[in-house]
Amino acid sequence: MPKTETARCPLDYCGIEHPCESGTGGAHASSNAPGVLAQAEASFDAGTQRYTYLLSVNNPSTNTGEISDLSIDVTTLIPKAFVPAFDSSGLTVPVGGDLIPFDEKLAKLQPLSLPAGTNVVPFDQSVPAGWDGGLGVDGQAAFSSRTGTPNIAPGTSLGGFELISRGMPTIRKMQVVPFWVFLVDNVEAVAPEQEAQAREVEKAIIFHTFSLGTSAHTPGTFAHWDQVRDDLNQAIQLGWVPDHTLATALVTQLASARQALDATDGTLAKTRLQTLIQTVTQSTPAQRRREIFDLMFLNTQRLAQNLPSVGFLAKSSTVEDKLNCPPGVRCAEVTAEGANLRESPGVGGRVLSRLPKGAIVSTFEIQGDWVQIERCEEPTGKVVSGWLHRSLVKQVQCFED
Repeated sequence: MPKTETARCPLDYCGIEHPCESGTGGAHASSNAPGVLAQAEASFDAGTQRYTYLLSVNNPSTNTGEISDLSIDVTTLIPKAFVPAFDSSGLTVPVGGDLIPFDEKLAKLQPLSLPAGTNVVPFDQSVPAGWDGGLGVDGQAAFSSRTGTPNIAPGTSLGGFELISRGMPTIRKMQVVPFWVFLVDNVEAVAPEQEAQAREVEKAIIFHTFSLGTSAHTPGTFAHWDQVRDDLNQAIQLGWVPDHTLATALVTQLASARQALDATDGTLAKTRLQTLIQTVTQSTPAQRRREIFDLMFLNTQRLAQNLPSVGFLAKSSTVEDKLNCPPGVRCAEVTAEGANLRESPGVGGRVLSRLPKGAIVSTFEIQGDWVQIERCEEPTGKVVSGWLHRSLVKQVQCFED
């Protein structure tokens, strides 16, 4: 809720014009922060395997209100399991000069006000001087100015708002909240209808926009490909790619790479992704916003890194595969379509092939979040071995011969 103060008028708030009807508390709200420009840059640290999303906000001089709060959506419907993006180790939220571990912050908020099956992608934050980070029960990563800290006044900009996560870039909803004061005759006698009206005012003055933020997809999965496609289309609709020729080239080249992927030609898909990367890097700021450059460049890089160079997607397993589980060896079922089988444990391991959803594999050694597996491929009978991320398999009972 906004700050509450005593005043002659039953209801008022900073920077907004409205009719003040004596004794009624009536008000009509309209946003006092139109045209706010939120800009984002994304970068990747190969050492930590984490992405940094650097946000800045410009409050136009034509606005009448200061900006005191920002928030960005970090929810996902992807199950936690062992997806890399859910690695919360070392992540903290800055509050009042202290660094609160993300997991501790999340635990204190339970239960969250989110639909069933919705999760929060873990994140770390860095804030400008005098600001706090935070996490809301609605799954929003928050930034708010402390008492006594100047807000973002009309005609000024402020940067230094950072989200750090293992999640790859995606387009996220963002909210910008103007500072306002709820003025009443007596703070000790605020009527329920006044509180309800204040909540409606608060909703009405929020400025809604879009920015870059963290996703929870595993690099190189079909779901990741779909996300990049959908984000590109949304970015074009948002006007992030004003150059029509560039927009068409990006859409066409991504679709061409996906066509090669669907045809199980990893070499061709990788070549076409490299063409897409070249198109992005050769584009100019006049043709697109910085957000679309980072979105496409970073995601396309990960797509290319997680492609095998030969044919893949072996034939789906049958019950006979289960019957052939070696005695005394645990079996597992692949739970994601196109799961990357890697030469060594870790996202840096070379991709050997992709396994279909439902494939049955024999599991051996486990190293952290990685499982060593073997599988007999049909129709050649060749035994392949490698490493799968634990989030991509589930243990099943082996059948007896």
